Amino acid sequence: SDHHIIHVSPTKSPRGAAASKRTSQKSIQSVGGGEGKQFAKLTGMMKEMFHTNMPQLENLAKLQHKNDHFQSLRMLVEAGIHKAQSPDVTFIQQTLTELEAKLQLMFNGFVDGEIRWISSQKSHSKNQGVLGPLLKFPAFVNQMENMFDQSFDAPMQVTTTYTKMAKALFTLIKETSELPQKFGRRVLVLVENFYFFWKVFNERLKKMKQQESRSQQVFDQRNNRISALESKVEEAYKLYTENLHAYVRWHVEYELPKLYKFWDELNDKFANNQQEELQYLIPKQTVMANVNKFIPKLKGDKGHIQNMLNRVEKHLPEKDNRLRVEVLSALKAYFMERYKRFETQVLQCYHSIKSLPKTSTEVKHIFQKAFEQKI
Repeated sequence: SDHHIIHVSPTKSPRGAAASKRTSQKSIQSVGGGEGKQFAKLTGMMKEMFHTNMPQLENLAKLQHKNDHFQSLRMLVEAGIHKAQSPDVTFIQQTLTELEAKLQLMFNGFVDGEIRWISSQKSHSKNQGVLGPLLKFPAFVNQMENMFDQSFDAPMQVTTTYTKMAKALFTLIKETSELPQKFGRRVLVLVENFYFFWKVFNERLKKMKQQESRSQQVFDQRNNRISALESKVEEAYKLYTENLHAYVRWHVEYELPKLYKFWDELNDKFANNQQEELQYLIPKQTVMANVNKFIPKLKGDKGHIQNMLNRVEKHLPEKDNRLRVEVLSALKAYFMERYKRFETQVLQCYHSIKSLPKTSTEVKHIFQKAFEQKI
């Protein structure tokens, strides 16, 4: 490492270290009064010397932290390593424990400052896309990971920081979505940002699991540290899919509010009554009025289908945006599921109606053609 705090000699093998400890204990117990006093005096001198150096060590830590906030974490980890290497040297243990406490306060202050900054970044922009702090988080993780050798085990400070930062980011996403804006935009904030978090860190977790399955001799602990985010990745995916469904449902309801309401009414009646009773609960004239008013306008060119796809394009203008493809695919699947169900219900319950002005196969073809122009 480039920034050792205190240089110490390499540790002995476990067996040698144990033997040395036993010899040391035996020697101390066996020394006479004069030798015992000399040993105590020497130990006291060493404690005093190390304690006297504490202000210089603290100033060095502050300087390094000022130049690079991540250095306080590196020094904190290295202090722990040096303590483990010298378990029986009390004056080293005492000094490093004191230094660790100061370094931990420095690093905690840095992380708390980052979280305060995240909390202040709620965006009022209409076309905000992925929030700034979320875009920066993968680079933040990379910077922390690059501080350690790939075989270095995950210190608690690293994994705790990842989970604290992720929690703050999720809170920011939710609070930003609650700012005054149309429902579609509000849900889009949730869709875009949770999709981004899930996509980025799910890829890293996949690599980790692939590496584990290959049983590599040298396991990359960077991926192991990333596993601390696994529960947040799962949560992000759940929130993304839930809000994606709400978002595409909103598109259909926004474009065809009366037809959407009629579909829901038909579903309720169909679910709670016998099939043959439906034509009495909802007269055929009502069904045909909705069919003739809305179905002919399901066109890919200046029709309802085109309008829905244009609205998605307006919300997600980048053509190479993978999320836009996901949204358009989900919208097509949801609309076709609703239309196919409507067609089946009408033909089953109203026998005099032989077909709709546009069959589900025809509507699917129209949707697919318009869809391909948007991707």
